[in-house]
Amino acid sequence: MKKFSMTLFAKSVWLSCIVSSLVFIVCCDQAMAQRRTTSISNTTTPQATAKPTDQSGGKLTLTTPRNVLEQEAQKDNPEALFYLAECYGFGLLGYPKDEKKAAELYQKGSQFADIDNPAAQSCRSRCYSEGYGEKQNIPEALKWLRKAAAQEFAGAQSLLGELYSEGAGVPKNLTESTRWFRLAAEQGYAPAQHNLGLCYDDGGNETLNYTEAVNWYRKSAEQGWGNAQRNLGLAYIRGHGVRKDLAEAVKWFRKGAEQGHAPSQYELGVCYQHGESVRKNMAEAVKWYRKAAEQGYADAQFNLFACYFSGTGVPQNSTEAAKWLALAVEQGHEEALNVVRVLMGGK
Repeated sequence: MKKFSMTLFAKSVWLSCIVSSLVFIVCCDQAMAQRRTTSISNTTTPQATAKPTDQSGGKLTLTTPRNVLEQEAQKDNPEALFYLAECYGFGLLGYPKDEKKAAELYQKGSQFADIDNPAAQSCRSRCYSEGYGEKQNIPEALKWLRKAAAQEFAGAQSLLGELYSEGAGVPKNLTESTRWFRLAAEQGYAPAQHNLGLCYDDGGNETLNYTEAVNWYRKSAEQGWGNAQRNLGLAYIRGHGVRKDLAEAVKWFRKGAEQGHAPSQYELGVCYQHGESVRKNMAEAVKWYRKAAEQGYADAQFNLFACYFSGTGVPQNSTEAAKWLALAVEQGHEEALNVVRVLMGGK
């Protein structure tokens, strides 16, 4: 998707930056000083005293309704504990990001790992990889994750695929990553379906095939997976694997945006900015940029900076502009860094 183009609009923003450079430097320092870090207090892993219960009446997964997962987690269902922990730990599917709560859930699930429950083994793997109640130990984390994946637990298979894709703790191996993604995707696991779509979308270890990519994105998107909803929207924008259809793109961006998915919120903002299948509305664009920017999405932070400096969709405000520019710079956003280079005289 397009960002603010470096045309007359961007040049005017740059000139405004130069005029307001002293304001920017002061505000940038203030913004940086206000950033905070979070830490997690580790506690001892509880020991299992009874077998876990599963009274869900069916298979649980990451996209199972939140109230069902929470009810099952209260019954010590390891699958519910694992999936809830994933959602809280990474702020998935509209859940508030809460690492402390995630740590507690992983540790609670981990207590059942020794009775060969794959969801509990996945919880124990997270405990070792993140240092939740255990001394951080990547080889031990991999051992437990492989145990779970060998029992065809989709959550573990998908995570193992991610590790091979990134070369995290294991040698990077796209053949292995695709194999694990496919095993989980064929069980209907939304994150793996999305990742398998990516394999076809960028070539990866598969022949570039936009039609197949869209097939897997759609399966995942229909389960509410935000990354897939966004990528399906982009496929409709670009006409990759489907006929170009801006209205359909906006539909999928909105689905992701309304459940709090930052990249989808950003894309929806771009649609409102450029009037793509919606009436051009900069106030609405700013609303969605702000939602994404507040979650730390750098492209949205940069666009929000540009809006404040130009007074587009919001009253012109150099202080707010400087704040958002500083946050984008902190993440290494290239266009934001270019603005700073101009402020610093091209250095």
